[in-house]
Amino acid sequence: MTIHFGFFNSINGDRLYDAADMSNYYRGLVSDGVLANYEERLMVRPNGGMTVAVGKGKAFIDGKYIELDAAEILTLDQSSTNLNRIDAVMLRKENTTREIGLYVKKGVEAVNPTVPSVKRTNDVRELCLATIKVNKLVSEITEIDIEDVRMDSSRCGYVTGLVDFLDTSQLYTQWTTAFNTWFNGLVETLGVNTKNIQTVATYTPNTDVTTVTVPASLNYASGDILQLYVNGMLLTPTTEYTISGNTVNLTGGLDAKNELTFVCIKSEVATV
Repeated sequence: MTIHFGFFNSINGDRLYDAADMSNYYRGLVSDGVLANYEERLMVRPNGGMTVAVGKGKAFIDGKYIELDAAEILTLDQSSTNLNRIDAVMLRKENTTREIGLYVKKGVEAVNPTVPSVKRTNDVRELCLATIKVNKLVSEITEIDIEDVRMDSSRCGYVTGLVDFLDTSQLYTQWTTAFNTWFNGLVETLGVNTKNIQTVATYTPNTDVTTVTVPASLNYASGDILQLYVNGMLLTPTTEYTISGNTVNLTGGLDAKNELTFVCIKSEVATV
């Protein structure tokens, strides 16, 4: 059995510590993920052309941290002329190089592409912030192409405090399963071909608010599905918020510096 303890002041070099000791100190206290209440929470947004911007924020991986004190611009490879692909914006910790970096993991081009996997080995550990659809012949990344997966604890997740970890993987799976069940039932009942389009936007107030406006980038309209999350937690319609036109009334309000995420789902229907 090995007993580990720390930290004490050294006397004549009898208490020496290294980076691994510091990282081990945080294990069990701070889980892997993006710090939920810090700056812009590493939100990925379009930045013009084939570039995206990762907002300011901080994340923990295996007791180590990475912090962006300014937006980081990433450039995606040009699109194919005949095939689609899905890229992923990753945080990557590598023990061999002793670095944590931010990069775009390019997906495999295909007619029906799949999402790049998140690598987890003894030497390398990745967190996925977002996936990006790069369809053939496109020259610009838009909001609709980006899927925010920070809430998915199996790929990233949120750290909400020193000891509290917001396990959003179950919420993410539950929401996805419920929506797919409803959507497949609608398709079967109506006998139509349907295509759903999901867009995501976030809002972080500088002061406490009780009402917010649905971001114009979502093109929200009556009949669309609108889900609201506060720091990754799904809100309950009617009980925790109501919608009137493009105005959202928050029953309990929204404190300053807390992130409100809008998920808008539109359905395009074509007759069989």
